[in-house]
Amino acid sequence: MNPYDKAHELARALTDSEELTALLEAKRLVEQDPNDKLLMESFRQKQMEMSTYQMQGTEPSKELTEEWTKLVTEVSGKPNLAQYLEAEGRVGQLMQDINRILAAPFEELNDSDQG
Repeated sequence: MNPYDKAHELARALTDSEELTALLEAKRLVEQDPNDKLLMESFRQKQMEMSTYQMQGTEPSKELTEEWTKLVTEVSGKPNLAQYLEAEGRVGQLMQDINRILAAPFEELNDSDQG
């Protein structure tokens, strides 16, 4: 059994998966509406700013927090954007699950390092 062949098989399965298909369709819908696309770009930018604060262990300003809250509410109220983020979350969960499965054969290596 060749791991590379299985990796290519997995890539094909992901391409055909319900999760990725739904994400691509949701992305297409967002990109069709210039307002939705612009709002999603603003959301991503603000999301990165908020993540930076979180990674640094610092609190964002009250103004930034209020902007983020308002943006999240606005995005949540747009069906195409909410659908896109939901589909993105499902794909993210799928990838986390796959990574966990792929890491399992290497757990013994990690266990022996600690003992």
